[in-house]
Amino acid sequence: MRRGAPRTLYVIAPSMIECVETARAFGLAPAEMEHHRNITCAYSLRDTLPGTPFIAKPVSDWLPGPNTDVLALAVKAMQLQGRLRIMGAQEAPLYQTFSDMPRREMRG
Repeated sequence: MRRGAPRTLYVIAPSMIECVETARAFGLAPAEMEHHRNITCAYSLRDTLPGTPFIAKPVSDWLPGPNTDVLALAVKAMQLQGRLRIMGAQEAPLYQTFSDMPRREMRG
């Protein structure tokens, strides 16, 4: 990992829609986030490095689905192993794009 680049932030929820809602609930704008990855199934957690930050709503708020229980169990297990940690409030600005940078406009 390059020095100065934050670790990839995992946004964990059982569906992509819930990942977007989770990011918004934590004050992040999903369309403007950098260095993040949406995780919607336990298999996507493979090769997670120790200390990877994540955000997620409480499991009781997740909509029921075929992978909800397995994902919740995997997240809990990885927290106990030290591979996942809850993102600290001071880290949130690391995952927003630079607001003062000009955006590229599409050429028509």
